[in-house]
Amino acid sequence: NRFTLNVSRAKSIIDRQILPVRLPTASGFSSQWQNVGEITNKTWEATLVIPVIARPDLNWTSRFIWDQTRSVITRLDIPEFVGGISPGPANNFDIFKFRAGERIGTVYGFDMVRNCGQLPAPFNTQCSMSSGDLAAAYRPNSDGFIVWLGAGNQLSEGITRNLWRSRLDQGQGPWGNRANWGMPITLRDSLSQIAFVPVGNGLPNFHWGLSQNVDWKRLSVFALLDASIGQKLWNVAYHWSMGDLQAQAADQYGKSVEEARPIGYYWRRGPSNSPGGSSGVGGLYDALNPHGWSMDDASYVKLRELAASYRVGPVGGRGDWRIGLVGRNLKTWTDWRGFDPESGNTTGPFNSSILTPVAGYRFPNLRTYTFQLSSTF
Repeated sequence: NRFTLNVSRAKSIIDRQILPVRLPTASGFSSQWQNVGEITNKTWEATLVIPVIARPDLNWTSRFIWDQTRSVITRLDIPEFVGGISPGPANNFDIFKFRAGERIGTVYGFDMVRNCGQLPAPFNTQCSMSSGDLAAAYRPNSDGFIVWLGAGNQLSEGITRNLWRSRLDQGQGPWGNRANWGMPITLRDSLSQIAFVPVGNGLPNFHWGLSQNVDWKRLSVFALLDASIGQKLWNVAYHWSMGDLQAQAADQYGKSVEEARPIGYYWRRGPSNSPGGSSGVGGLYDALNPHGWSMDDASYVKLRELAASYRVGPVGGRGDWRIGLVGRNLKTWTDWRGFDPESGNTTGPFNSSILTPVAGYRFPNLRTYTFQLSSTF
């Protein structure tokens, strides 16, 4: 009887879900909140409590919690529609789709070609997923994008052989576009339109938390690690900083001549004859639009709280005094390219930073320290 384990599963169905439905322009209004659908939530949760030490003058208890939630639109009583977000002044992007079967939190945007099967014929037959296959004209680069290199050429020779200036003219590249040497290729659909595809989901695969409580004589210590794993957020601030070449990636600090790339790799996309706009042959800045490259892994582990208190006891024969110090948001371990993966937007159809996987120009959570002095009489 040294530990306690609880596992629970919950399923909830929310009928007549309230959603922002777009209205015809002639109505004079952009949208209206209506009861038009059903959302199904499925949750697993587990709690493990371990009394590590239990003595009269020393108690140490460890608690571990884990949970996972999936939310899906299971019915929609109106035709599917899109929802937008305004991450910056005068900018609005439709990045959500409301339709039956869609997971809540899924972000749609542009993406780059990442495997040979995404290229149209006959270019898919000229492609290899091995970057060392010199017989293939299209191969993956270090970012995981399929790029045109030409048979016999290596990506490391872009500067030394002046290959970055090479290109396939209009009509010679995939979907009839130009293809600039070594540049990312925008993913398109069967009609050669720029594809609008799922590029991430803002809800995590799971959460976990680990807390420690230690009481030794008059001293009490509490520590909490909090983790959120698997979610992706559109990193607007990092993405848009490419437009002014302010992002660290554009500096290419520490890269050798073989690894360095021209500014155009990170900036604007070039012209295109394909339907869907005059862009699509390279450049990660992508004219502000969200795409897979700027959907960052926002997984994190945080030292959410560390607290210590000491029971002084009566002072001058009065009260039962206690002093303490509490620190919150002390340390974050993450691969997020920004200040804080928790600083999401609250605008958009969900009105929630938890459900809106867009992080742009929001103040990060602060690290705080609090001194406590209390007494009971």
